[in-house]
Amino acid sequence: VHGRVGRHHLGREVGGEVERVLGVPLDPARARVHSRAPRPRPIADAAVPRTREAVARVVAGMQDRLKVFSDILEYDEFFVSDDAMPYDEKAFDKRIRRAPESVELLKTFRQTLASAEPFDAPNLDRLLHEFVEAQGVPIGALIHALRVAVTGKAKGIGMFDCLAVLGRNRSLSRIDRTLARR
Repeated sequence: VHGRVGRHHLGREVGGEVERVLGVPLDPARARVHSRAPRPRPIADAAVPRTREAVARVVAGMQDRLKVFSDILEYDEFFVSDDAMPYDEKAFDKRIRRAPESVELLKTFRQTLASAEPFDAPNLDRLLHEFVEAQGVPIGALIHALRVAVTGKAKGIGMFDCLAVLGRNRSLSRIDRTLARR
């Protein structure tokens, strides 16, 4: 995920609580130090390691938006299946249904995402900026439709972190679902 997040970014209490609950360090460079820390039994042992890693990536992508650990519940789009992701209907109408030019850009940019290597935040940021520049359109003509397509919401964590956290397959699946729904 773009950038590293540790206790110094989230604040001591929140960063420590996130690491305690997840049972994984937020900053991989500190993994050895934290690997000996006791893990809470009910949550960390019950969670599949892949789920804990996904939550850690979401938390890292949230950066300063996470004030208390429970704030993660506002970002449910990362924890629902692609076909069950709800849409904010007002945002969908504004950014998809009533924005045919944005939908066309989204269709075309989908091809760029499909072949993006690596599929990480810095590269996706670069690719989107190059794409809108080549199309001669402002970034807002695409980025708002892209956000609604992959999160169902009008706002959230950084767009490129969001795409990287979801990964290529989930991002493309959600774009396809949005394009079919409009």
